[in-house]
Amino acid sequence: MHNGHVDRSLLLIGILMMLLVTCSMTSLSNHAVYAHTFSQNENTLFITMAHQIESRVQLAENNFPANAKLAQQHTNIAISLLNQNDPIVNNTSWAKEIGERNPRIAAELTSALNSLKTAINNQSKPASTIVSTANTSNDIKTKVSRISDLLAEAISSRVSKEVLNNSTTQALVLSRLANLIYFSYGRALGESLATISNMAGMAMPGKGTSMNMNMNNMNMNNNMKTNDNATMSSKMAAGAMTTSGNNNNAVIKNITEYQTAQSLTTKAQDILNKNLKPVAPPNAASANAQIQKDLSQLKTAIDNKAPFMDIMKIVHVQIHPLMITTYNLQLK
Repeated sequence: MHNGHVDRSLLLIGILMMLLVTCSMTSLSNHAVYAHTFSQNENTLFITMAHQIESRVQLAENNFPANAKLAQQHTNIAISLLNQNDPIVNNTSWAKEIGERNPRIAAELTSALNSLKTAINNQSKPASTIVSTANTSNDIKTKVSRISDLLAEAISSRVSKEVLNNSTTQALVLSRLANLIYFSYGRALGESLATISNMAGMAMPGKGTSMNMNMNNMNMNNNMKTNDNATMSSKMAAGAMTTSGNNNNAVIKNITEYQTAQSLTTKAQDILNKNLKPVAPPNAASANAQIQKDLSQLKTAIDNKAPFMDIMKIVHVQIHPLMITTYNLQLK
């Protein structure tokens, strides 16, 4: 009897220990899902993604209703950006990671983007089913404004104020945007991804300070897939983008990417003035003034459809090296 009692006690202890282990594992699993904290690199990727989405939906608004097709393309790319996987945690989308901290923002942002897509798509229906253009344009404007507000909430919920107000963070975001501008302009001219990467690689400084030209390949590949169906309409409209009588003007073959390069350049200027300068150390003032001049030069060059080599020089010979040395960026 005594031995039997001991055996039963040991059995109960064993069961309790198994339950404790199971509960601990479940707790750890839940902790991994809901307490995932971004690394520095992940923070800058996330912030850059939010800026890209905002630029795309603003372009959708700008193109509507004159060119509903282009508006559709920009909206589709905005949605694909939100749903693409975080390259650091490659099995989780940005939308899901927003939902880790604030499910409401994730749900509303997804809904707002899909609502924008539906509103724009409805304009392509037969005339008898379309509401007045003025009403629809006002609706689009309201939706885009709401998306911008939600993106700001998403950033504040996922990235701490300390990180957001860090000059290195904002310098990395600005550097990534400059790289995206370069890629978008190259694609606007019909350059291959290999050519775009190789040209930048030859221009950058030596090992240890160079920017990895593949860091945005996921974005580029997603955009390429989204734009495949739109390439023909972009090329057909490209003729209007070439100014006659100037042999130095590049021929725009993809208007979607050309508009993206223009929009991201304006966004880069805003980030420099509103996000980076206010938190930059005093000894960066001279460099920031030069970066501002370089960004203005970049905007003018893109607006004037300059040769691709000019854009490469401004981004990879002027802007990136100066930002690397000024903010001691480690761009692996």
